[in-house]
Amino acid sequence: MKKNSNKTSISKAGTLEEIGEFWDNHSLADYWDQTKEVEFEIRATRRHRATIDPELYKKITSCSHKRGILLETLINLWLTEKVKESEIVGDKNAAQLGTPADLHGGAQRSPANR
Repeated sequence: MKKNSNKTSISKAGTLEEIGEFWDNHSLADYWDQTKEVEFEIRATRRHRATIDPELYKKITSCSHKRGILLETLINLWLTEKVKESEIVGDKNAAQLGTPADLHGGAQRSPANR
């Protein structure tokens, strides 16, 4: 990793690896009096929730543990794959079916005429 010209105030480390190594071997309790209060802003992406059948949840959790990844990561990977597959299939179907007017035998009908 690239060396940073600034050293951290407590560990005197110049890289993230050195900082990690320092704190892996030291307790913050020993340095608490050297800390100072800071303010910072976190910009988190909005997340959405969906309910999952309890049995399916157990199976997905088991799969995520076997793969050594977070449950949320596995679900997002699988959903991304399925959406891509769906888009590909949807594009093929749309090309085969033609326009909405073709689906209705000519002119597109209004909802009242269906």
